[in-house]
Amino acid sequence: CFSRGVDSYYPVLAGRRAASGPGLTHLLYSGTIDFMDAAERPQRERALAATARAAEDIGVPLIVVYTNLREFHEGYAGWIHGYAQALAAVGHALGGLLAELRISTAYHRSQGVLWASHPALAGPLSSESMTIRHVGSEARRMDKVRAIGTDGSALRHLRVCIVPDSERNCGRCEKCLRTMLELHAAGALERCPAFLASLSPDALSRLRLSRAQAVWYGEVLEALGDAPDDRAYARAIREALARSLV
Repeated sequence: CFSRGVDSYYPVLAGRRAASGPGLTHLLYSGTIDFMDAAERPQRERALAATARAAEDIGVPLIVVYTNLREFHEGYAGWIHGYAQALAAVGHALGGLLAELRISTAYHRSQGVLWASHPALAGPLSSESMTIRHVGSEARRMDKVRAIGTDGSALRHLRVCIVPDSERNCGRCEKCLRTMLELHAAGALERCPAFLASLSPDALSRLRLSRAQAVWYGEVLEALGDAPDDRAYARAIREALARSLV
């Protein structure tokens, strides 16, 4: 499952660099999961075209899926707590074509965050004809960003933004700010053209973070150095964390 985000790019890049190869035959993308509303159709079409270009760079065919599954699912539960199960359903629907579906995890297995994507769910979601794998839990988010930071194509095509009317990453939502900060800590932000705004300590300090998000910012604090910009970003993160985790 490939959305051009950090989590979905990482196993593709890691697999390509492995000596044995990843056994990857297709990338799967659904614009109607990313942008489910009819009003978002222009953004959906732009995202599909950009994902097709990214898949071409990777050299793997892209399967495009159209489904109302996210709209249906959100009538029952929040997407972040069920998206992996929904994606697994898409995999089972494609069982005549695929034998295995790989869904990217969001956290390292040791971090203990309850999320929809977790290796423990792979067995219960699989069947005799379709194996569901949750991949990437051996890496922390900063590890994933460092891998992306060494790949020019991934830096060009990276998409993390949650703002639907932005053609590129807006640079101001929480996911954009977090990813820009991680790319800075990895020494790759200046080589990434995918964001419309610049990173600033003020924008970071105004964030309100959940406990699950705080795990990622803790990783960044460990990765930042002692340069003036790094110290300013670290102060901003600590301000946001102090205000959020009360």
